[in-house]
Amino acid sequence: EPAGAATMTDAVDGHNGSLQNVQTGVPGFQGSGYRFNGSNSVAVVPASGDFNPGNANFSFIVHVNFTTVPSAAVVDYDLLRGPTQGAYKMEIVARNNRTKAKALCFFQGSGGKATLVAGPHLADGRWHTLECRKTSSAIQLLVDGAVFTKAASVGSLTNTGPVSLGAKSYRGGGDWYQGLMDEVSISIN
Repeated sequence: EPAGAATMTDAVDGHNGSLQNVQTGVPGFQGSGYRFNGSNSVAVVPASGDFNPGNANFSFIVHVNFTTVPSAAVVDYDLLRGPTQGAYKMEIVARNNRTKAKALCFFQGSGGKATLVAGPHLADGRWHTLECRKTSSAIQLLVDGAVFTKAASVGSLTNTGPVSLGAKSYRGGGDWYQGLMDEVSISIN
């Protein structure tokens, strides 16, 4: 994305996100990326049927690079969040008395909800590839290719609202991410 751009560009399907207080043109995972400031940065991608998986297998990938573990005041960093009933999200959560930052996947559908926290400490200033997956019988978290699985039948996922990147909500914010982000994707399989 060129420096000064007001959007996060979708190179495949045209689901561009509007940026609020996000710095563009910083070194990314591939090419240039985005810097979220930890206090009021968010990217908002308008609602689309492409983000509403129903019963299908579903996954999303985010590439991140950060050094600060979420504080007690922040609690966690929301990286990607589908906001409506049948929610899904990816977060960075603090563990071990706020000395370790781990990835979290969460899905809530018609059959219930499931959360999975796993993987190594991520606040090390290196790029990490994080992926959350939902199938009919499990959820998975992939951290730099390492796979962590939890049996779960969350049922159908319904999302009719925008997807937020870097914050809890496109409306009021919160759980502000502090770090770099690049190459975000959402897939229904």
